[in-house]
Amino acid sequence: MLRIFLLASAILLSFPNSGAADSTQPTAPASAVGVKSLRVKLMISAEGKIERMDWVSAETVSDQLSDYLTPLIRKIEFEPAILNGKAAQSELVMNAILTSTPAGEGKSQVEFLALEKTVASVSKMEAPQFPKSTLTQGISAYLIVAVQIRADGTTIENSITLESLPNVKNAQLIRQFFREAKRVLSGAQFELTEKVAGNAVGGMVRIPFIFCAENCDAINKEVEKFRSEQTLTPTAASGISLARVKPAREPVGG
Repeated sequence: MLRIFLLASAILLSFPNSGAADSTQPTAPASAVGVKSLRVKLMISAEGKIERMDWVSAETVSDQLSDYLTPLIRKIEFEPAILNGKAAQSELVMNAILTSTPAGEGKSQVEFLALEKTVASVSKMEAPQFPKSTLTQGISAYLIVAVQIRADGTTIENSITLESLPNVKNAQLIRQFFREAKRVLSGAQFELTEKVAGNAVGGMVRIPFIFCAENCDAINKEVEKFRSEQTLTPTAASGISLARVKPAREPVGG
């Protein structure tokens, strides 16, 4: 099967779930069993507290589900964004990750697992094409490409670099796959998901590309490992550090 992917950028941040079943946990139809995510926009104060929380697609969030998730998310504390050495208000979009497990009587039990921080989403990009010579040979490739994204969502062409192509050793093939990734990134437009002091924040993002001709499942597993490392890194000249979830405290005597 021939497939090409550009994965959404996200990094798993926190696991606020207490682990105990709660009588207020909502239920869903049995057909909803599995893992899903809901996008939520958070405004973080200069003290690291959640000042405002809005569901990005409110129509997909029932009142029961919102009543369950809102207090759990609001408990999470952040290390605030920094602008020129001072704590600043910030805004970010995150994914609330949920799982639904069978609960009998045609229902499933919904549980909040984690928050997932989105890095940037693609709003416009030409579809990548398999290099012809690699397509005829059935060669798959998994690339990690770094690119600088401006605050307006456009890319800086001369910033695009190949960081890794772990499953291809032939230098000529590496150049062909990277040339195609660079071509589509040069004209791409991204939607940035973080603001500091009211302004969108650009920076360096590492993006995985998959050119998959065969054995796609094995390559997808490798990319899943990479997802946990993804971040947007503002330039040093910007004077910006982004807000992040405070690390969980270790139990006393643990």
